[in-house]
Amino acid sequence: MSKRTAKITQAELERVFRAAKAQGLQIARIIARSDAYVIETDVSPEPTIAPAMAKRKPVL
Repeated sequence: MSKRTAKITQAELERVFRAAKAQGLQIARIIARSDAYVIETDVSPEPTIAPAMAKRKPVL
């Protein structure tokens, strides 16, 4: 067992899981690297803000 402290705790991972689930995301995989943890999702959520191009007004 390593004597180093964990870069991310189980509680932090659980918080991320709950936040992703609340946003309607499905976690595809978790990649553990020496400098970070990467959490990838299957689908992107529906945007909550409409794209800027959708609100275009004519320029006169």
